[in-house]
Amino acid sequence: MLQIFLILAASILTTVSAQLFLKKGVLGLEDLNFSFSNVFPFIFRILQNGWLMAGLFLFGISFFLWIFILSKIQLNIAYPIVVSLNFCLITIASWFLFKEYLGLVQILGIATIIFGTFLVLFK
Repeated sequence: MLQIFLILAASILTTVSAQLFLKKGVLGLEDLNFSFSNVFPFIFRILQNGWLMAGLFLFGISFFLWIFILSKIQLNIAYPIVVSLNFCLITIASWFLFKEYLGLVQILGIATIIFGTFLVLFK
């Protein structure tokens, strides 16, 4: 059972890290032009951005960890845990790393999400 919890934690950490790396990578791209004529140069810029590539790589690892988790834990248990912790950790990390706004209402929301997740886990 400890192995499953460690893999669950690894899945959460890789997903959160992937999101943070993608944000850091997007900040390095000055202007984003999503036109059809700009598709190939845009893809080339993404492939040259180490932060974006690291984020994509971590999403790949997270995918395989998630597949393993789904084979061992009920979806109605695993999904609320993963999504709520991802949400809370990304919100806190983006406040800390990117100086994004985090007010009292958001903090109360995070506390509510954590409380709700515990309620889902109790039978």
